[in-house]
Amino acid sequence: MGGLNSVGNQMNALYFSATGTTRKIVTGIAEKLSENMTGKAEIKNLDFSLPEARNRMRKISPKTNSDCTDYKLCASVCPMGSIDSGDVTKITGICI
Repeated sequence: MGGLNSVGNQMNALYFSATGTTRKIVTGIAEKLSENMTGKAEIKNLDFSLPEARNRMRKISPKTNSDCTDYKLCASVCPMGSIDSGDVTKITGICI
């Protein structure tokens, strides 16, 4: 299982890879995407197959604030359902 996200000039490659295959695929995709960005992005690997990474993940929460336009897109796409759709400034769970 793996995924990518980018913030500014940094791309996060997140994966759970017991055998290393998913890591190779996700980091390869990240490298190709980075080449197509304006200014090569820094790639940060987040290997959730390691226990310390999974423990760190439990402490992460979605970022919302009072500047939100209440469009509710964040609540509808949050894979953990951690953003309250009635009030998107309220966080009800953890973030992956």
